[in-house]
Amino acid sequence: MPTSIQYKIGASSLLNCFRDVFFRPNGNIAIIGGFVNWENLNFYFLSPYKIFYKAQNNGIENIICRCALTVLEDSDTAIDIGANYGFITTVMGKYLFPRGHVVSFEIDSSICKVLNQTIIKNQLSNNVTLIEKGASSKESIKYTTIDVVVSEHKLKKIKFIKIDVDGDDFDVLVGAYNTLNNFHPTVVIEMHKNQRKIYEFLISCGYQYFINQSNETVSIDIDSWPPNLIASNQKLLIPQNII
Repeated sequence: MPTSIQYKIGASSLLNCFRDVFFRPNGNIAIIGGFVNWENLNFYFLSPYKIFYKAQNNGIENIICRCALTVLEDSDTAIDIGANYGFITTVMGKYLFPRGHVVSFEIDSSICKVLNQTIIKNQLSNNVTLIEKGASSKESIKYTTIDVVVSEHKLKKIKFIKIDVDGDDFDVLVGAYNTLNNFHPTVVIEMHKNQRKIYEFLISCGYQYFINQSNETVSIDIDSWPPNLIASNQKLLIPQNII
């Protein structure tokens, strides 16, 4: 079957029955890999068909990626909470190679295996650390905190943190209290719930500037919260593209 047809079947929600037959044998999600050209970066990426098709044609979370690359430099450290198949992790890893560092959290063990292959394929094993746990406000069997990981790995120059766990993102933020106060990295956090608590917590950690993904100022008296809040300790302008 031609690759172009495979991509279309893998990406279309209207072709679920065909996708199940061809790409989910025995109920397992099929993974495809190939090179992605995202703005000025080229890298190998592995994921299910639908995600891969989007990555190749449009990119994934482009504004968040651009935000990260706007604040990161040379030997900086970035933290990706809820990495999923690692598009943002890989973008940051390639951008910071060879001196910078990315720490990537992903709780799903099957996704971790795929992401680890992506890391190896891109020769980023020395630059990307994969934490096969979720992030929370306290330690447990399946969870750890950002503060614990920062301390254990002796991380320095933390400039960027992305938090997107499809749940209690505020709880993740609480577990990064020391990191936020010590480094004041730019934070991009999903506002799924506890929006006011997230905003006020970041203020208590010394953050002064809040914008949405359209570079519009976000304040506590707005009518509705953006899907993602971007917090910084200095004025930030996210570019339309990275040249």
